[in-house]
Amino acid sequence: MKKLNWGHWIAIVLGVFLVLNVIMVIFTFSQDVELVTDNYYEKELKYQDELGKMNKALALPDSLKMSMDRFELNISYPQSLLKNKLVGTIHLYRPDQRKFDYDVDVKYDDSGRQTINMSGKAPGKWKISISLNDGEHDYLFKDVIFLQ
Repeated sequence: MKKLNWGHWIAIVLGVFLVLNVIMVIFTFSQDVELVTDNYYEKELKYQDELGKMNKALALPDSLKMSMDRFELNISYPQSLLKNKLVGTIHLYRPDQRKFDYDVDVKYDDSGRQTINMSGKAPGKWKISISLNDGEHDYLFKDVIFLQ
């Protein structure tokens, strides 16, 4: 058996390096990359409006409260907003997989609470955006929950 000299070792190392680079490129191009939203440019232009709505929500004397109880998302709306009829939507979305995103209409009971069943939903990080209108002003509340 012939002994390998330093020239052979350089060729072997460069060959392994080339094969690893080709594998890395193939792996990278096979990954699914999704944007959080399709029209991110228009949303960026409207971001100042969102900040105004969030500031109005922060200025309320009482705040919206969210909590997780096993697989139920419990939302308590601010009593100061319940004087008028609230309308709005709850947008639940997964930053990593858009196919799990969905919207729920705001429907609360007499005490100002709403429960959303999260059983069967994908585990992981969920971002929640609640937009409300009390007939006079628009409000925006944002929060993050983690499903196990």
